[in-house]
Amino acid sequence: MNKKIAIFLILPCLWGSFVWADTSQFSSLINSQILDSQLEAIQKSAANGNLEDQYRLGAMYYAGKLVEQNKTLAFEWFLKAAEQGNASAQNDLGAMYENGEGCEKNIDKAIEWYTKAAAQGMILAKNNLGSLYYVGVLVPKNLQKAFEWFSKAAEQGDARALNNLAGMYGTGTGVEKNTEKAFDLLTQASEKGDANAQNNLGAMYYNGVGASKDLQRAHELFFRAAEQGNAVSARNLGLMYYKGYGVEQDKQSALAWLKVSAEKGDAIAQFNVAMLYDMGDGVTQNKAKAAEWYLKAARQGEVKSQYNLGVMYYNGVGVPQNKSRAFEWFSRSADQGFAMALHNLAVMYDVGDGVLQDKVKAKELYSKAAQLRN
Repeated sequence: MNKKIAIFLILPCLWGSFVWADTSQFSSLINSQILDSQLEAIQKSAANGNLEDQYRLGAMYYAGKLVEQNKTLAFEWFLKAAEQGNASAQNDLGAMYENGEGCEKNIDKAIEWYTKAAAQGMILAKNNLGSLYYVGVLVPKNLQKAFEWFSKAAEQGDARALNNLAGMYGTGTGVEKNTEKAFDLLTQASEKGDANAQNNLGAMYYNGVGASKDLQRAHELFFRAAEQGNAVSARNLGLMYYKGYGVEQDKQSALAWLKVSAEKGDAIAQFNVAMLYDMGDGVTQNKAKAAEWYLKAARQGEVKSQYNLGVMYYNGVGVPQNKSRAFEWFSRSADQGFAMALHNLAVMYDVGDGVLQDKVKAKELYSKAAQLRN
């Protein structure tokens, strides 16, 4: 069975790959510095009812700073501070209820505490509420409420909310589509240093959406975001270097940036790293390494990686030949509607290669593959 490698991926369209801010965000104190000499005083103060130190002690137990990590105790101290009106504790208590950390998951309680924190002007709580209603997994999807909460946080200048609002305007999700408005919001968030916004604004410049196409500006923004650890931007930089878009073509730099992204778990980057090793393009050909990266991406559901891994197992290239595994990976790719995988499964059923012969099944798969190609 001949391997037909899928074409190397170009930058995806902006709104199909929009990077949203993280959900259920905790307050910054969890990541703040607390000195060892302060521990005893904080514990005593918290026990005496000081709400700030109750919250601080909860944050210490949550993060395992100067004390053994204990999310049950973190929850208890957050609750004490939250009941006294500490907005940060109320937000973080909501996040613990949302995630089921230190307590049983309870989305109603999460919304209750997020709402209390938001009523005190807590930006993170407003974003968390917006994300809950936008995603619509734990609560019924409500784009109007999502837009309202993101807007309230954005009015306070929050970069994450500005980025999320831009996504809604750019896609016309829950609001009339307005790419110029999206561009303006992303510009504001990008200037505040938000990496997701920098990536998304870079994609607007790359695609010429909401602004004139400017590949150099796109590269600059992707670079700024990638330096902050944004995996999508690192992947985008890699693809720009590979194609020589806005920069001088440099396949070694392409591989380096794609690896940065791939090592952060980006499935598209993992696929592209695999492709480079598979083809020996800008790097010494290494089929075994290609198979390793295809596997990482395939496990995340990346359809072309599933297909290519199937071909490698079928032919015994880069991995020991194993037609059962080839059949498994072709099946996973075919389940996502990938025509080439459907065709290969049809061939295997047709001749009984790696699977019991089934001419009826083969005919059905040949037909599905042909329909998808057309």
